[in-house]
Amino acid sequence: MNVEDYIADAPLSARGILARAFSGESRAAAIKAKCLTCSNYERAEAAGCRVFTCPLHPYRPYRRPWEQGGTPEPAVKGGLSAIQGAVDAELSDAGATSVPAAPSAENINGAGVAARAGFGEE
Repeated sequence: MNVEDYIADAPLSARGILARAFSGESRAAAIKAKCLTCSNYERAEAAGCRVFTCPLHPYRPYRRPWEQGGTPEPAVKGGLSAIQGAVDAELSDAGATSVPAAPSAENINGAGVAARAGFGEE
């Protein structure tokens, strides 16, 4: 599918922002287009987005007025460990067991992944 077909398949209300995003005119348009496509073109869903691990979350469009401000703040204070704690709390309330801890940067980018995949073994 080419870009023109992709834009034509989008809802009429989103076609303008998609066209600006694909033209490279504006980074803001690109962020808005990504948030809209991720939320199935529902502006209210983009505004109330709870995908805190998305790197665009602090910059998302359609935020509620009390969330507007100057410099974007981190989506979650405490990073991934705060998210892990919240997930564990919800699971324990439901009587479920804990999910595995989030991988460390070393395990994502370093030897941890290679070792688990069997690379580097002789």
